[in-house]
Amino acid sequence: MSMGTVEFPTEGNTVNELIQKADITMYEAKKSGKNRIAKYTAGIDMHSERRLDMEKNMRDATLENYKEFEIYYQPIVDTERPGTPCAGAEALVRWNSKLGFISPAEFIPLAEYLGLIGPIGNFVLAEACKACKKWNDAGKMFEVNVNLSVVQLLQPDIVDVVKAAIEESGIDPANLTLEVTESLAINDLDRTKAILMNIKRLGVHLALDDFGTGYSS
Repeated sequence: MSMGTVEFPTEGNTVNELIQKADITMYEAKKSGKNRIAKYTAGIDMHSERRLDMEKNMRDATLENYKEFEIYYQPIVDTERPGTPCAGAEALVRWNSKLGFISPAEFIPLAEYLGLIGPIGNFVLAEACKACKKWNDAGKMFEVNVNLSVVQLLQPDIVDVVKAAIEESGIDPANLTLEVTESLAINDLDRTKAILMNIKRLGVHLALDDFGTGYSS
């Protein structure tokens, strides 16, 4: 839970002004790590104009076939094989917007706030599958790892989304690994298990992201 608080009447005396300032403060709480309460301060307003610009640009970017979102591939090496060869890569999304290069720490909370993290994540999944298929066709037996956000994984059609990405790209499902955070499994175990088992039946691999940093530690 992320919350932004503002005091009446010292920091605003109309409903619209108070809601706007609380909204801005809530975004700051999300941006600084989520699961916290942020208190409104006067200086926080200086970021509101940039935030509004980012909102508009992100909406425009998603309507323009996500062309501003770039996928970087972080190599995964096999340390047990001689020469520690590259065995695949993890897909990481970056936003090269009209406002400049915006870090994931800044744009991912915004995407979640705007309800766009699902569509953006689906785009990344589809593009990563296509890239992996090209590597495989070129003789590189690489695999690709893709992160699934909590919001994305709990989409009612997530199994169909994964299936479509596999079929449209032609990737071998065994070369796709979907990473989820361990905290998701704790929050709603029964629902999560059912979704993950349906995804696993497609032939893809599943992995816990950041294992050991949360409940399991």
